[in-house]
Amino acid sequence: MKGACAIWIGLGVLVAQAAGARAQQYSVLKIFTGTDGAEPNGGLALSGGTLYGTTAQGGGAAAGTLFRLNTDGSGFSVLRSFRGPDGGYPLSGLVLAGSTLYGTTERGGTTNDGTVFKLNTDGTGFATLHSFTGASDGAYPVGTLILSGSTLYGTTTGGGNLGCGTVFELNTDGSGFASLAEFTGQDGNSPHGRLVLSGNTLYGTTGTGGSFDYGTVFKLNTDSSGWAVLKSFNGTNEGGAVDAGLVMVGNTLYGRTAETVFRVNTDGSGFAVIGNVLGNAGAEGAGLTVSGGTLYGISSGDGSFGHGTVFKVNTDGSGMYDLKSFAATDGTVSPGNLLVSGGTLYGTRGDGGPGGQGSVFSLVLEPTEPPTARVPLLWQTVRLPPAGEFLVLAWTNSSFVLQAAPSVTGAYTNVPGASSPFAVAVGGPQMFFRLQANP
Repeated sequence: MKGACAIWIGLGVLVAQAAGARAQQYSVLKIFTGTDGAEPNGGLALSGGTLYGTTAQGGGAAAGTLFRLNTDGSGFSVLRSFRGPDGGYPLSGLVLAGSTLYGTTERGGTTNDGTVFKLNTDGTGFATLHSFTGASDGAYPVGTLILSGSTLYGTTTGGGNLGCGTVFELNTDGSGFASLAEFTGQDGNSPHGRLVLSGNTLYGTTGTGGSFDYGTVFKLNTDSSGWAVLKSFNGTNEGGAVDAGLVMVGNTLYGRTAETVFRVNTDGSGFAVIGNVLGNAGAEGAGLTVSGGTLYGISSGDGSFGHGTVFKVNTDGSGMYDLKSFAATDGTVSPGNLLVSGGTLYGTRGDGGPGGQGSVFSLVLEPTEPPTARVPLLWQTVRLPPAGEFLVLAWTNSSFVLQAAPSVTGAYTNVPGASSPFAVAVGGPQMFFRLQANP
């Protein structure tokens, strides 16, 4: 293969763990019907034993709702049905301070460019804190807000002088709104994810833009100084479409693209891909949640049934496992982050369930090794004249068996005589590959 041109891409491939490991306890806490909400696309907030969240559709005016639900599935109630003038189609999660919830709607408000709102946890005290105009203040906020003292920080996916989105701040009483930055495209475009604040510095991501137009990681001081791009994604081995926000451990930021889990230091050094996932997490992609030294995330298009997974990976890149493989009846992945509390993960599915309107779920983490592990499977495209072009698959653990199927959902069968590296001629029928542990 000397002299051959090659492109390497790492994929997280599912393999079954040895029998005996207990499955995680998965429960559906709420199935939406449409009148009480539909498409719960934002992350959840937790206070005591009560979860708070939003739905992007449904409710009395079909413009979305804000709801609460006990962690055992009881006590569901709609706190607010959006009507349009007060906001519409909330895609973000909520931030909770005391007994007050703060959030955004993608649409609605004075010019239908979105809003920032607040509401008490008992459903009273609703107020629109800001209606976006689509000008320098931005338009279409979809990322969950963060709160520091009495100041809220967030992003808009559009607006600004070039229409590439903004970073903004706003006091919790609605005063003091200011645009801290307006994206130009070269430094990023269309930020979707939640910001991270450390000291006086904000860190975030953009879905597109940057040097290769596959998104960026950026930083910005709260006084508008210190603007810098820490990373521009290349869309190949690094991944792209950075639609999810970041989490921070020490001086290291962790995040995900459509295909990868990555880390980068707050000064822009030390970038590395620490895990690979199959399939996007959806528009405004689902980010990571950190607990101790473990990152939790949600994906789509992979897993045992081809409808996504809940996965975990340690911050050093070890121990990447699938905790749950979703079935078609579970619905599609929601963009919101998972919430972890007391050994239980809480999340949402954007549709699915009997009525196809979405659901809220919990996943109890067993103290044993999860039942499904990910092993990296690398591919390399090589051209060997005159034989043609081949896809070369490689893996590091010889105990695993290569399997193939005509579709991502199977049925998978062993590839006879396959060992690493294994060459597949390009141009044949479409095939999907995975690694399976020997029983």
